[in-house]
Amino acid sequence: MGNDNKMLISEKIAFIYLPIILSLFTAYNNILNDNIQNILSICLSILIGLLLNLLILIISNLSTKGLSIENQKRRVELIEETFFNIAFSIVLCILGLINLILLNICMIDNPLVFKYHLFTTNVDINSTVQFILSTTLYFLSFQVFITLFIILKRIVKIFQVDINLESKRIKKKEKKEMES
Repeated sequence: MGNDNKMLISEKIAFIYLPIILSLFTAYNNILNDNIQNILSICLSILIGLLLNLLILIISNLSTKGLSIENQKRRVELIEETFFNIAFSIVLCILGLINLILLNICMIDNPLVFKYHLFTTNVDINSTVQFILSTTLYFLSFQVFITLFIILKRIVKIFQVDINLESKRIKKKEKKEMES
């Protein structure tokens, strides 16, 4: 984010334009079949559970004992940002599951609709709906992956401070034991 809380052009490209382009390209070349839908539904369901557990882990590690005021502020800020990213990923996964349900129930099999449809337009309604829903699902999937990379980066930063602090404590303890 820029100074005025607006997205930078590089962020817009990475988080909006690129996923949209990739989603359109992927959906155009590969409308979701039953196998891909089953795999995505299983993956998204498992990911929701894992992300909920990660939320609990993040909240339980909110403690800032032994840190300087500056490190405490930074740690709490990182935990807050990570918390919101995880919550956002859970929402994306739920939307993906809803999209998968819609993909399965939005098939139009009524011959009367097809008869009317043939007289009004040359566009196949099923293919159009499937393309739109597939594009949306691919977009949500790409967003989940991008957000997971952000979460991973922030979790590494959060725990890197803890690891460094614990290493210093161990070194001090070793030094005291050697002096004794």
